[in-house]
Amino acid sequence: MYSGLGEETDLLTTLADQAAMAVANARLFEASEGGRQQLEAILTATPDAVIVTNDKLELLRVNPAAADLFGLQGHQIKGRRINEMINQPQLALALRKSGERDTTDEIKLPDGRTFSASTSSIVLDGSIIGRLAVLRDVTDFKQLDRQKTDAIAAVSHDLKNPLSLMHGYATMLPMVGKLNARQREFSEKIVAGVEHMSMLIEDVLDLHRIESARGADWESCYLDVLLQQVVDEVRPAAVTKGIQLVGETAVGIKAIAGDPSLLMRAIRHLLDNGVRYTPVGGSVVACVEMRDDDVVLSVSDSGVGIARADRDRLFERFYRVRGQGEDESQGSGLGLAFAKSIAERHGGRVWLDSQLGQGSTFYISLPVQKVDGDEG
Repeated sequence: MYSGLGEETDLLTTLADQAAMAVANARLFEASEGGRQQLEAILTATPDAVIVTNDKLELLRVNPAAADLFGLQGHQIKGRRINEMINQPQLALALRKSGERDTTDEIKLPDGRTFSASTSSIVLDGSIIGRLAVLRDVTDFKQLDRQKTDAIAAVSHDLKNPLSLMHGYATMLPMVGKLNARQREFSEKIVAGVEHMSMLIEDVLDLHRIESARGADWESCYLDVLLQQVVDEVRPAAVTKGIQLVGETAVGIKAIAGDPSLLMRAIRHLLDNGVRYTPVGGSVVACVEMRDDDVVLSVSDSGVGIARADRDRLFERFYRVRGQGEDESQGSGLGLAFAKSIAERHGGRVWLDSQLGQGSTFYISLPVQKVDGDEG
């Protein structure tokens, strides 16, 4: 009798445990289903195109905005390679190169629209299990930016003639009569100011020309070779300031397609920037290396560093960091904007790492030159 009661008690205990587990599982399922429905509602409502792939760039899902954008309605997409369903090599390349660092690229569609594509890796337990892309339509912003740039370029062009006249008459003042010391000082300041304004105008026009370049006459070039040429040109200025300038290159640097003169100009802006903001006795080290399918140039200095608030705006036109030892009368605030525009015109990007008091490192990453047979 007692033995039978114990067996019944064990059975009831087991049934109770199973019932509790079933209730817990039901609650978990309900919670996960509710979360899935919320995520589905969010993805459906967002106007940005969202694309999710696995680590092999096979599509897992797209939201309605992405399906609309690329004409995927009614198609079976799960498990298909992204470049089978979406004819956008730029997007596939952006997803492929997204590692631990989030990246942002411009994607231009055949209909003329421009999208900002933010891509990142989906990481689980330290391993990349997928890729995510969010595309936002920035066509209106790009058009507004072009209009603003065109207006600045037009005004700058119209200013060239009156500035030339001012420069000419200011330099001829000593020819019409002897100037005293004070008059000569004022005349020299006028000439210096006009020359600085003329240089700024030329920089604005050059930036406009760079952003209008189409790349039709690009050629194969090697960033390590270009770096050594620019280092040789900048070294005298570094030596004069007591700064050690070093150029280093890794082996096996691949060719890129581009305009050598523009690329050298971008390198020079980064080196000039490093020399300008590095105190006497410091160092500037430039290096070229391969990172996956990109050629990466880095320029590191032992200067004062850059605050977070300034880093977010450093590549904007005319933005300059104040109070860090640079002569306020020098520079136009366009050097880093030049480097950014040149890199983007070559399909690359720029970024920096910096801490106040610990120097800065600027990077330019450019894709290697494609050859026949390369996957788009």
